[in-house]
Amino acid sequence: MNEPEVIQAAIDSKFYDVILTSYNFQQKHYAEVRNAIAKAAQAGIGIVDMKAIRGGSRQDSTVKNPAAALKWVLQDPNVHTIVPDLPLSSR
Repeated sequence: MNEPEVIQAAIDSKFYDVILTSYNFQQKHYAEVRNAIAKAAQAGIGIVDMKAIRGGSRQDSTVKNPAAALKWVLQDPNVHTIVPDLPLSSR
């Protein structure tokens, strides 16, 4: 739940080229994560999203439309790629 702070620390360090972060529609603080991702992208850091479908918790494996969950993340121009994780029921 501290993605914004970690992303900001990566920006401030001026060391990282890429950030792998959790970002999805199920996060209660997705607006803060979106803002942090935008700042990182503006700083020239690549953004790789993970947990776009499941939401970061093994209990969140009941997303009814995985394609919509991926589309929600990909609509953000500051996300450069996704490492999708399919729900357990889809494997």
